[in-house]
Amino acid sequence: MAATFTLKYNGSTVHVEGAKIRTVARELDYSLSACPVLSRSVRFCEKGSNAESAAEVIKEAKALAVALGKKVCRKCLQALEAQAEVEAAEAAAQAEAEAEAAAQAAAAPVVKELTVARPAARTTRAALGAASATGWELLYDKPKAGAEVGRRFLGEKAQYALICKAHGHVHRLERLADEGQVRKAGGWCSSCSA
Repeated sequence: MAATFTLKYNGSTVHVEGAKIRTVARELDYSLSACPVLSRSVRFCEKGSNAESAAEVIKEAKALAVALGKKVCRKCLQALEAQAEVEAAEAAAQAEAEAEAAAQAAAAPVVKELTVARPAARTTRAALGAASATGWELLYDKPKAGAEVGRRFLGEKAQYALICKAHGHVHRLERLADEGQVRKAGGWCSSCSA
């Protein structure tokens, strides 16, 4: 948050309200008591300041004093100079920390990201023709077992079935991989011994 400064002037002097002053060691507190004139109930003419730092407001106060033929209050100037030193030290510490972080980032090993090629979409096996049951296409023929493995699509989802060649009985499968286990277990066709 930027500090808010107000330039105030009376008959002979330009004062700066909004300066922080040192109260204990390196601590800065907002105070109007940096200048005893600002603490009194004296009438001033006021001019707002666009300065965001103490160094900038010092320049503005000196320029206003020259323009009006006045001087800058010594107490206000001392408080602003102390604040400017602290702001400069903080800015230098921040710049040093940023430079150190940039140096660490530059020294860090570069890890290249590996790209794994993946197939765009799963391909489906082409059908061999029409199955013996209506509405199904033939994927695999199992002549020894007297069976066929069929497939049909409902929208984009595929359904699989074990189809008896002799009776046309359709036994639906949860997934294609279940076909061998169901066929070998037997009892999938209610009309024959398969």
